[in-house]
Amino acid sequence: APAAGDDEGGVLTVRAGRRSVRLSRPGLPFTTTEAARADALVRAALPAGPPSAASRTVPLADGTRVTVRPIGRDDADAVRAMHERCSLDSRRMRYFSAKPFPPRAAVERFCEPWHGLTLVAEGPDGSVLALAHLIHVLDPGVAEVAFLVEDAWQGRGLGRALAELLAVLGRERGLVELRAATLGENTRMRRLLESLGGRSRRTGEPGVLEIRLRLDGRPAAAATAAD
Repeated sequence: APAAGDDEGGVLTVRAGRRSVRLSRPGLPFTTTEAARADALVRAALPAGPPSAASRTVPLADGTRVTVRPIGRDDADAVRAMHERCSLDSRRMRYFSAKPFPPRAAVERFCEPWHGLTLVAEGPDGSVLALAHLIHVLDPGVAEVAFLVEDAWQGRGLGRALAELLAVLGRERGLVELRAATLGENTRMRRLLESLGGRSRRTGEPGVLEIRLRLDGRPAAAATAAD
C-alpha cells in the first residue's frame, strides 16, 4: 500500500510486499483516487513478495490431506466439473445467482497476475474441490476474497484452511485488509470470517453484507452493525 506521508510534494511510494515503486511528478501531490489506482497498477505489474503461493499440502481435521496450489489454464474443465457438482444453493451463495459454471475466459482471467491470486484445492484423486480468490481492488492495501467449496467437502475445515491461507498470503503481499461481499443468509461464510476477526457491515445492496478483516491488527472501520 502507498506509504503514509510519502505523497507530499508530488512523490508517492507504493509498496508491494518487500519491494516498492517510487512515483513522482513536480509540484502536484497525488490525490487519494490516484494513489489507489497507482497501488493497484503497481501490484498488478510487480508481483509482491516471495513465491509463497507455491503448491502445498493442507491437512484437514479428519486427517485427509488436500493439495492447494495456484490455478492454471488447464484447470478449466476440472473447475467446470466442480461447479456442476455443487448444489444450486452453494453456487447462489457464491455468485448471488445459481450460475452453472464460469466460462473458460473467466478461468483464464483468474490466472492473470493483474487479477490477483486464485487457488484450487485438489482432493486425493486429483479432482478440484474448492476455489479461493484474492482479488485486487483499487483501494490501497485491500483485496477482495471469495470462496466456493464443493458440497461434499463443506463442514470439513477446508473453507477455514483456505481463508487462513489467504490471510497469510495477503500479509506477505503487503495487504492490510481483506473484504468479502456475501449474502446476509450465508451464515457459514459470515461466521468463518468473523471467527478470524472480521466485522460485518451492511451495504447499499439489499440482502448483501460486507465483511472486513484487518491483517495489521487494527480494528476494521466502524460501520452500521449487521443483524
